[in-house]
Amino acid sequence: KKMENGKAEINCLEQKVIHRVSSADKVTLQDIARESVGTICEKMHRLPEEYLEELKNGLRVILEGGNGSQHREEFFILQKFVQGRTDLTAKTLVRAHRVQLEILVAINTGIQGFLHPSISLSQNSLIEIFGYKRCRNIACQNQLPADDCTCEICNNTSGFCNLCMCVICNKFDFEVNTCRWIGCDLCSHWTHT
Repeated sequence: KKMENGKAEINCLEQKVIHRVSSADKVTLQDIARESVGTICEKMHRLPEEYLEELKNGLRVILEGGNGSQHREEFFILQKFVQGRTDLTAKTLVRAHRVQLEILVAINTGIQGFLHPSISLSQNSLIEIFGYKRCRNIACQNQLPADDCTCEICNNTSGFCNLCMCVICNKFDFEVNTCRWIGCDLCSHWTHT
C-alpha cells in the first residue's frame, strides 16, 4: 500500500497460475474412448478446466477433418472404441464427468456441436442422445421415436427422429429450408431430394 495525499493506493500484480498436469494424471481422447467411466471421471476431476477445454478442442479439430484422411481415420478409431463398448449404459454414464460425457456423445454421434461452449444440454439429455433415446439433432431433441411412430424406419437406432432424418440414407444434414429436403404431410417423414 502507498499513501498519497491521504489516500490508500493498492498496487496489485496480476499473477498467472500455471497448472502443471503430471503424466500420470493426463487423459487423452483415446483414454476416454477406451477406459472405464469411473477411472476417467476420477482423473478428470483432478484436471484443470483449461486442460479439459484443450481435450474438447482437440476433438473438434478431428471432427472438422482439417487434416484430411488422418483426422478421419483417427475419428473412426475413436468411434470404433466407443461403439464397441458394452459398459457405456445409462447407469454408468450417470457417473461420468460432464466433459467426459460430452466427448463420448460427440464421438458416438460425430457431431461437434455437443462440444460447443454455448450448447448446454442436461446430463440426462446427453445420456439419452448417447443411447439413441433422444434425437441427436441439437435443435430438435425429440424423444425417440418421435410422435410415437411405429414404422420400421423409426424403430431402427439411427439416433434421428422422423422429422429430422432422411428415410433413404438415415442421415441428417444441417441445411434447412432448402430444396434438398422433401417431406410427406401425411406421415411427417422426410427424405433428401
